[in-house]
Amino acid sequence: MCMLRKLIQLGVVAALLAVGFVLWTPNEAQAAERGVISGLDSGDTLNVRDRADLDQSTVIGKLSNGDVVHISRETGIFYEISFKRETAYVSKYYVDKQSGSRGDTSIVVNGEPIAFPVAPRNENNQLLVPYRAISEALGINITWNQQQKTVTAEGAGKTVLFEMTPRRSYVDGSEVSVNPRPNIVSGTTMVPLRFFAETFEADVDYVHSENRVFIESDGQSVTPGEDVLSDSDFDGNLTAVVNTNGLNVRDSGSTRGRSVGTLQRGDVVMVEGFSNEWAKVRYGSNQTGFVHTYYLQMKHFNNDLRILGNPQWQRTNNRDMLNLYKIGGTTVDVSERADGFTITTNATDIDAPSSSERAIKRVRVETSGSTKRIHVDVADGYHYVYRETFGSVFLTFLPPGLEGKRIVIDAGHGAKDPGARANGLVEKELALDISLEAERILEAAGADVIMTRTTDEFLELTQRADIANDEFADAFISVHLNAFNGTAKGSETFWHGASSGPNSEKLAHAIQDAMVAKLGTHYRRVAEQNFSVIRRSSMPSTLIEFAFLDNAEDAAIVKRPGFTRDAADAIKIGLEDFYHVR
Repeated sequence: MCMLRKLIQLGVVAALLAVGFVLWTPNEAQAAERGVISGLDSGDTLNVRDRADLDQSTVIGKLSNGDVVHISRETGIFYEISFKRETAYVSKYYVDKQSGSRGDTSIVVNGEPIAFPVAPRNENNQLLVPYRAISEALGINITWNQQQKTVTAEGAGKTVLFEMTPRRSYVDGSEVSVNPRPNIVSGTTMVPLRFFAETFEADVDYVHSENRVFIESDGQSVTPGEDVLSDSDFDGNLTAVVNTNGLNVRDSGSTRGRSVGTLQRGDVVMVEGFSNEWAKVRYGSNQTGFVHTYYLQMKHFNNDLRILGNPQWQRTNNRDMLNLYKIGGTTVDVSERADGFTITTNATDIDAPSSSERAIKRVRVETSGSTKRIHVDVADGYHYVYRETFGSVFLTFLPPGLEGKRIVIDAGHGAKDPGARANGLVEKELALDISLEAERILEAAGADVIMTRTTDEFLELTQRADIANDEFADAFISVHLNAFNGTAKGSETFWHGASSGPNSEKLAHAIQDAMVAKLGTHYRRVAEQNFSVIRRSSMPSTLIEFAFLDNAEDAAIVKRPGFTRDAADAIKIGLEDFYHVR
């Protein structure tokens, strides 16, 4: 048995109830929060970046210990902040959020904090939260009717209907007064937390001293296990040296935990257990708390210990999800293939997933000096999406078919940005028409479609990719039409190798082939391009250009009856090919 299994016996945590709960730490209840830079070594500064990416970003400034920032949201290992009136990003591990404000309110369901893709907001002293996240946490079934703009929630023997236009609410068919009313914010349906939870017979309490909302519900379907080990499991044999200054010790294994102390570089602590990638430590005069293991150099009987593993699975009919934790300064690098991937790591101990899983054909672990590699071949017909955070590796395995696939359709341009215009045609209008039709036919095929926009509105490029990443989408398709010099013609698709590169290329080819066959356009090209929306998306992604509006031949194709339906059908056919439907 590997060292990992001897040291860690984590139960299935309630955070696995919904895919988003595994990787996100909870957003706070207000969009802008105050933070203070801390934990830097004397004389060191914190890089301010133009995007939330260590490798593909530009450093646009520096911050020092004590500098105050205003946090817009959390994305991966970064906080999005305002820097010199521009959007920027800094490592969240050197930012202490300040307590005592409304923005520090957190929401806990059945003992587990809730993560939200869009920050909850306060209106009339009531919290509005994204309906998808809160419904999944409470075990409530939700359906969204795009045409009628209604949300239906069913659970605990009750049915709640929210109408967005006009804004009215019904419980079991009877209209009720809800204040504040549900509304749509940045494309996300927001509902009042207390009304929503109590209607479905959950107990809601606000603890002022902790600034937390606690919800207890019988709808929870997963029971948390023990998340830390007892002192006797280690017998004082697991120690660690702190490798940074100003390391916060918290009262729970989360960045949301209250700071109860600090440690400095060189401090030695006793490790008593783990809560995912957090360690429960004993330090000082018999004090205990939790620290992130990234900042620890751990030793077991004087041997270095870095762990990758403790595989935790969540399985449904439409997907299998696997979380592997990085413990004790473990680093990973992934090499992706269309039919599998290889994880290269400095971990001393690995607990690899089993090849007996239905989504996995074969697993091999290779050791070369201090480097280990996990080679994983996925089962025939399966796809996968690889994601990585500061403390874990997260994999989604998808069986064949469109049923249950989370597809983001991104209608390009919008509002003040019309896109290409020629021959009486406007790109933003055509892109939206095609996207709405694609949503309709994909949902009819059983897919879960997420739209970046459904009206003539403007979204920044970063917002479009963020929607896909926040929704943990399985595929991202950005819909466009072209214009150049009047002679260029045909259909073309683009992909980027940053995330899910091999499968992004495969998706691009599948949709390109379907477009040309369905529309009769010229096959222009499939190419890798550095477009922001596909570079920033963490799942198989493609940007498609159906035709050139300034080319007479292409314009005639776009203007013919049935073009919108045929274009949308090409997206569906391409996805069916990609997901092995036909």
